[in-house]
Amino acid sequence: REAERRFRELVQGLDAIVWEADASWQFSFVNQKVEKILGYPVEQWLAEPNFWFNHIHSDDREQVVSSCQAAAAEGRNHEFECRFTAADGRIVWLHDTVRVVQDAQGGPRQLTGVMVDITELKRLEEQLRQSQKMEAVGRLAGGVAHDFNNLLTAITGYADLLILRLGPSDPRHRHAEEIQKAADRAAALTRQLLAFSRKQMLQPTLLDLNAVVRNMEQLLSRLIGEDIKLVTLLAPELGKVQADQGQLEQVILNLAVNARDAMPQGGTLTIATANWLVDEPVASQIGVPAGAYVECSVSDTGCGMDRETQSHIFEPFFTTKKSGTGLGLATVYGIITQSGGGITVASAPGRGATFQIYLPQVEGTVVLPGPQARPSVARGVETVLVVEDEPAVRALVQEVLQQYGYQALAAANGRDALALCERHAGPIHLLVSDVVMPQMSGPEVAQRLLAQRPELRVLYVSGYTDDAVVRHGVREAGMAFLQKPFTPETLAHKVREVLAAPKKG
Repeated sequence: REAERRFRELVQGLDAIVWEADASWQFSFVNQKVEKILGYPVEQWLAEPNFWFNHIHSDDREQVVSSCQAAAAEGRNHEFECRFTAADGRIVWLHDTVRVVQDAQGGPRQLTGVMVDITELKRLEEQLRQSQKMEAVGRLAGGVAHDFNNLLTAITGYADLLILRLGPSDPRHRHAEEIQKAADRAAALTRQLLAFSRKQMLQPTLLDLNAVVRNMEQLLSRLIGEDIKLVTLLAPELGKVQADQGQLEQVILNLAVNARDAMPQGGTLTIATANWLVDEPVASQIGVPAGAYVECSVSDTGCGMDRETQSHIFEPFFTTKKSGTGLGLATVYGIITQSGGGITVASAPGRGATFQIYLPQVEGTVVLPGPQARPSVARGVETVLVVEDEPAVRALVQEVLQQYGYQALAAANGRDALALCERHAGPIHLLVSDVVMPQMSGPEVAQRLLAQRPELRVLYVSGYTDDAVVRHGVREAGMAFLQKPFTPETLAHKVREVLAAPKKG
């Protein structure tokens, strides 16, 4: 009896459902843990006919029942996983290990088993799959953006040169402007791809999120229209965040547009901020480390989303709208995760949606920048060596530099650049080099040339994403960098800036 008592205490104390049933799955015993895991009283398990079959999720029922019946008929122990509908309507994943006790004729006489709640494990598995999928698509998006950036540099650059050379009365001037507008739209798409892939060049500064929201209120009101009410609930003494202000504004704009489109008949858009101390369980769900965060939530009273839609909304090119790129929420996801934060969504059909953004709190004082006027582009007479493996970009950069007064030398790769430097008797003041090239990278070319010409200054350009540039050591402090695509004016400004700056080292 003492042994039996200890055994019963052990069974009742297990964090699992221990059960016995006859060959038709009519239960004769279940431990008390079943009430905690699934919410049904023990008496219901024992008294209700076909209890187990009745509460298996309808999508799993046929396959699970047929496989279990076949295993029992063969006298074979077996394991399976299925979804079970709990008493409160929750879906609980169970892993069931079943032992078949045979009668004298070898048929099933009794079934015993242990059911373990694996709902959290399933959630983590799905989170991992989603993370891996987003990472893979992000790598693809980053590679596509690089190729487009090279093409767009040439298209944008030559369109700019045409606009400068053709008079406004020339019909070709308008054609060149249309080319430029189309290229600008394409460049905006590549920026969104880079944002989603979490590989764009961010310029983080210390920010007051309340100030960012307040400064955007007028713009947001115009954006959402008169039939949607804008409400802001900004927490006092809000913590500071480290983020790229332009990108953070893009996040809020994209979420506001998404909310507006979900409320075609009007409604309320609410933007709220708060300080949050995120503990470990919640942090794992958001996908961030535990700690102090600033939360920004964007809520609407629109049509809402089902679970299937929610599982895809951050994927690029996924959209439920008749028009649109499907990059708005993908861009939001990329910017927030690259900034060290996380984003969640809560929604249901007909009940609106709430997007919650979490950014790590940082210490410091926000310094508001004053207005800066862009100076006119200064010309130069220095000698510049251009190293670029993309012929159209190489020709464009050389032509732009010559137009601004520089002597421009050009090489298609690192070996040609080294040979050209050997032949060139005069000084070379600046190296403008692509970062990632076949055979010899931009930093390798610069290192070899600096050994021969220590007075040389270096400006790197690239259409590649942030991780590729960082791997080549270019984003270190003090290194000059220009992201493709760029306009001729931007290139000229940057070249003059690098040449005018004090030489380091």
